[in-house]
Amino acid sequence: MIRDERSARPAPLPTPAFKAPVVWHDTWANGVTVTGTRYTELPIVTLSLSVPGGHRRESVQQAGLASLTGQLMNEGTQALDTLAFAAFGRVLFGSNEFLTVD
Repeated sequence: MIRDERSARPAPLPTPAFKAPVVWHDTWANGVTVTGTRYTELPIVTLSLSVPGGHRRESVQQAGLASLTGQLMNEGTQALDTLAFAAFGRVLFGSNEFLTVD
């Protein structure tokens, strides 16, 4: 007779130990502040850039400039057409999508 292996739930495993990564801070010569952490479990790099901007920092004369800039981040440049710029973004960032959040 074959036992039904799914008739009972397996016992839970012990809770794995968690060690928070060490966070480092730096200020570059141009005044940009950088915060990071090293994670070596996977061979990947994630970069998030936050700059003070967006529609909350626009003057009345600049209304819509932040939105337009964000939309243009997915377009081409003088040196690269749209497809070449997208390929460059995929190579450099792993994605060609740029996120703008106010």
